Formats: sequence, C-alpha cells, structure tokens
Amino acid sequence: MSSDKLAFLNRRGFVSGALGLGSAALLQNAISSEAQAAGAPAETSPGVYDLTIAKTRVKVGGKSGRGVTVNGGIPGPLLRFKEGDDVTINVRNTLSEDSSIHWHGVILPNAMDGVPKVTFPGIKPGQTFTYRIPIRQSGTYWYHSHSGLQEQSGHYGPLVIDPIRPDPFKYQRDYVVMLSDWTFENPYSVLRKRWGRTITIKNRPSSTSWTISGKMGPGRPLPTACGGVRCGWTRQTSQMLRGRLITI
Repeated sequence: MSSDKLAFLNRRGFVSGALGLGSAALLQNAISSEAQAAGAPAETSPGVYDLTIAKTRVKVGGKSGRGVTVNGGIPGPLLRFKEGDDVTINVRNTLSEDSSIHWHGVILPNAMDGVPKVTFPGIKPGQTFTYRIPIRQSGTYWYHSHSGLQEQSGHYGPLVIDPIRPDPFKYQRDYVVMLSDWTFENPYSVLRKRWGRTITIKNRPSSTSWTISGKMGPGRPLPTACGGVRCGWTRQTSQMLRGRLITI
C-alpha cells in the first residue's frame, strides 16, 4: 500500500555534479540527499492554507541575495490537495508592490485564476486575497506569481492533487523534484541585456544557471547529457519510489 508521505527535495550537494534530463540519475542524486520542505508548511486547518509573499534574503549556491519567497522559502511550500475537496487559500502580500498567485494547470472558477487585470485586480501591498477553489482533477502542478517578474525571483512552488480513486500502481515514497533557473541579477536587467531597452514581460531569456529545488547547480546551462553522473539507477532499495518532476 502506498504511503501518503511526500518528501520535498533540496539537494545540498547537487552543485558538485552534472545532471542529464531524461535519466534516472536525476532521482538517484536527489533521493540520496536530505529531504525537507522549502517553504514553511501552509495548512492551518483542514482545507485551509495560509501563504505569505515576502522579500527575503536567501542563499543559493553558497551566495546570498534577495528573492521573492512564499512562506519564507524558494520554492514555496508543497501544497497537497485531494480531488473532490474545496480548499481555501489565504495569500498575504508583504511586498511593496502588487502580487498574485496563478494556479498553473488547475481547472477553477475564472475569478480564482490569479492573473492581474484579467481575472482579478491583484493583491495590493499589505492586503490578503482569499482563493476558494473546488478541486475537480488530480495530478502534479505548480503555482507562481503572475505579477511582473516575481516568478523569476523565486515566487513559485509545487502542487500535488491526489486522485479520489487510488493510483493503478503502488509505491512507498513519493518525491517532488522542481527544476528552475536562477540569477542574482535583477530580472529586468537580464531582459534589457537580451531584448534591448524595451521590455516585453512574456519574452524570457536563456539563463546561465539552474537550480534543483532551489539549490543552484554549476554556472552554466543545464547539460543535455549525463556529464559526470552515471546514467542509470543505482540506489539500493526495497521500496518502490514515485518521482514527480516539475520544470519551469
């Protein structure tokens, strides 16, 4: 019988190796590290979740900088819902600018979609917006800001929705790995360098660094081959592991 325990991975030692997508080496390296939540837990009572958006000093790849965090972490906390539930998510904005959360891939009422000036006004500084979402699907998703370039500064997190009916396969452990990129530069400066003085938010440049669950890898693009890591599953375990890979 599969366990309901889900560990969110932060690979502390990942910066020392290269990793190829499409390889079991991804989970091999991630699972061998300490598993812990990035942002603070969000559920305050059954079906009710509290999220706080803030500017926070963070450490990525041994360097310090300021990022936009959710509940103090990059990525934000893992949110885990159940198909058929109705959830309430209170989002408090402590930034000095408007913010938002868009629930990527989730079917929901239009007013709860979280896109400023399209489906709602946005969340003003110092205010709290309450999302009320009926969960009518299952799968692996993510959430992120739809305000300016806050997503590029760390405002994102993983979302898992468990199905009403059990999965057709059994597993003992369930892991989420979230791949993103990171820069200590102001995201608007990065855009100006690539696209010139006129900034179009929907255009996103290639990054020079990448992260796994918030921890930065080498200062070069994500490799397309296995590099210095063997391509294969070598971890000895008697348990069946489920891996959920989110790339943004």
